Amino acid sequence: MRRLTPLLCLLLAPLALAKPDHAEPSPGANLEVHEWGTFTAVAGADGQAMVWKPLSGPSDLPDFVYDFTDVSEGRRDSECHGKGCSGTIRMETPVIYFHTDEAMEVEVQVFFPKGQMTEWYPKARVPDPNGLIWGRILLDPNLPTDFIDDGSESHYYPARETSATPLRVCDASGDGSVVGAETERFLFYRGVGDFPLSLKVRLDESEQLHLDGHRGLMLVFENTGDELRWQWLDSSGSSSTGRPQGSGELPVLLSELAVWLDGEGLNEDEAWAMVRTWEDSWFEPGLRVLYVLPDAEVDELLPLTIVPEPARTERVLVGRVEVITPEMQAEARQIGDSPEELEARFGRFAEPVAASLAW
Repeated sequence: MRRLTPLLCLLLAPLALAKPDHAEPSPGANLEVHEWGTFTAVAGADGQAMVWKPLSGPSDLPDFVYDFTDVSEGRRDSECHGKGCSGTIRMETPVIYFHTDEAMEVEVQVFFPKGQMTEWYPKARVPDPNGLIWGRILLDPNLPTDFIDDGSESHYYPARETSATPLRVCDASGDGSVVGAETERFLFYRGVGDFPLSLKVRLDESEQLHLDGHRGLMLVFENTGDELRWQWLDSSGSSSTGRPQGSGELPVLLSELAVWLDGEGLNEDEAWAMVRTWEDSWFEPGLRVLYVLPDAEVDELLPLTIVPEPARTERVLVGRVEVITPEMQAEARQIGDSPEELEARFGRFAEPVAASLAW
């Protein structure tokens, strides 16, 4: 059951999408914002993202997190109304951190024009399926940090292990009366989208990986079940490489990843929070490519508005492209037409693996 923190917020009027017309907010010169998250896709035979059901299987989120079952406004026409929701992209765990050494108020809204929001916390207004509006947010270094915890072993909690400023979100009902407030280390949201990523990944019959559309550093990783193999590739936009051969221990790779994400704009503790959040998922058995989306692509896919405007905003969204291998297809053929057994073996990627047998 969700529980609300004691109410310490001022009475609020309903917020609109436009810049608010209430008293001028504190200047943003003392505010810095950092965000990280993941866009996960499954590459088809042509390198394009396949359609799949990202929400299939059990949830890995605490029970206090809100989802599409908690709201009706804007959801009546939504196709993404349950675990059968399909798309090409799973937007996983973007979290927005705020850094300020003094108490201040901000207002935040984020939209996913080519997708739909599926989970979020703290409570937000949902004007339509692809938008979230957090009303007036109090940022204060002195806020208590005994955040809500449902006792589960969830991906959600490692993201709190940073020095970001705690926040309190005030929740305004439709008539303007305050009905509650929730505190957290960050703003959290997830979604499902239907669009291609800038990177196309194709594994040919000679087991060469062809990577097209991204300039910059990429991690090519494979967990064979017996060992971890990876290589870093600095691409000029079009590259080819074999499946990774060099093997190593996971702690070494985690350190390399944290240094990479730190260099992309996150603080060191935020980079480690992201690595710890996805340590088991990014490095589960399989072949995949990780890369950081260009700023312009992030801003187009996820328009973010913060008032007052921060002095600096860093958005580090990692693209994760899953590659279906011949070994996976061979296993799927042995399993046969059993959705339960396929899901037990391949989890949420069972459907695209099965669909790949028709390639």
